[in-house]
Amino acid sequence: MAHSEDLRKKVLNHILQYGSIKSAVELFEVSRSSIQRWQNKQEDSGNVAKKARKCKPYKVQDMELVDYINTNQEAYLYEIAEHFNVTIGCIAMALQRLNITRKKRPQNI
Repeated sequence: MAHSEDLRKKVLNHILQYGSIKSAVELFEVSRSSIQRWQNKQEDSGNVAKKARKCKPYKVQDMELVDYINTNQEAYLYEIAEHFNVTIGCIAMALQRLNITRKKRPQNI
């Protein structure tokens, strides 16, 4: 897990005030290499915030998949995958992401 931006700023301010990386390592319990990375990042970009995660777009649009499943409720995963021209695993992950189960149990009254 990455350290918070607030902690990073506190560590770097401590080093500016007291001038010792060793004391910052002991006080904040972070590694020397992390502190050195934060210093380099602050020199290069001017901030110490962690990078935003780049998310890839989904291969299958959620609404299209939901519409297809609603119209073809008896379709197997391989049939859905063929329709969208993707793998079965891609469809399985999309269904999991949308909280759609494929098991349909008969309802007992």
